[in-house]
Amino acid sequence: MLQVLGTKLGLTSVSVLKYANEICRKMESGPNVISLSALRLSQSCKCVIALDLAANKLGCHLKESDKSMAIKLSGLNKKAYLNSFKAVESLLGEQQKSSIRELCVQFGCTDIADVAQETLNRYQSEIVKNGCADVDYRSTLFLAAAVEAACLKYKYKIDRLKLRETCSVKKTVFLRLVEQLAKYAEDIKSEEKVVVRKKHRNFIEEIDAKSREFEPTSKKALIETKEPALNYEEWKRKILETATKAESED
Repeated sequence: MLQVLGTKLGLTSVSVLKYANEICRKMESGPNVISLSALRLSQSCKCVIALDLAANKLGCHLKESDKSMAIKLSGLNKKAYLNSFKAVESLLGEQQKSSIRELCVQFGCTDIADVAQETLNRYQSEIVKNGCADVDYRSTLFLAAAVEAACLKYKYKIDRLKLRETCSVKKTVFLRLVEQLAKYAEDIKSEEKVVVRKKHRNFIEEIDAKSREFEPTSKKALIETKEPALNYEEWKRKILETATKAESED
């Protein structure tokens, strides 16, 4: 089917067809299958989008007339095709790369950049363990979802609609991924609370230990601390007695 559709779009290059075939394979396997199925694309539409993406990636952009043909062959209207194209592009990581920190700077939440990155790292590690290592986690979809998950757990207020628009996917697709990532963000937050509690407890214990060092350890120590005051009173009494005697002798 790819070769037939490619011919109609003027895409007959072996490299383009090979890359498009790889994109089709990614759409049929991996953790993005459920998200892609939510788009409800026909097989021919997937092939057309794969060809379009491959052409863009390899610098063989479709002409305006071929673009119109691609939309026609997909069975969608122009708006639906463009939205679907952007969604697949984002899900498969075929769009221009960004970074979590850049997104955090853009949305004014740099304080949670490290948390968002760690959230994505843990999610990626878990997915890789399950045998899905061919996913590009640097795509804007994953980056934006990680930032969203971190902001939700740490209660940061950002323009969530604008953040979702950066990855050009349907709301349900985006929120499903955010929900998965939020579990890891919650784990990170819980771990931080444990560390804070431990640090606080150690600090209190240290203060308590220091205070004990200054407490009298026995009655003898307590008496010793009062001795200077008692000696002074004795000295004062003797001085007064001496002065009184001297005055009476005069």
